[in-house]
Amino acid sequence: MNEIKNIIVELTIEEKQELLDFLKLIINNEFESYENAVCECYKYHSTKIVKLGTYKEMQRYICKNCSVSFPSKSKSIFVTTKYWEDNQFGLT
Repeated sequence: MNEIKNIIVELTIEEKQELLDFLKLIINNEFESYENAVCECYKYHSTKIVKLGTYKEMQRYICKNCSVSFPSKSKSIFVTTKYWEDNQFGLT
């Protein structure tokens, strides 16, 4: 990781902006890939789920077996981070 940080420090402003744009694209694609991918409960993997409504413009679901509710992006690598809460639909 330090090697990557050292490389980034040496980039020009234009190269850093290009890298930032690329990272935004990757992150946005990761979020979008889970938007409609919910087909089972993440806790017990039951397929008996129903839509529960939306929260912050994101679809939520509830499992009819265990009553756990979860967002459509619950499999996202960012779901438990502050970043995910602030940037659900891309970087601002």
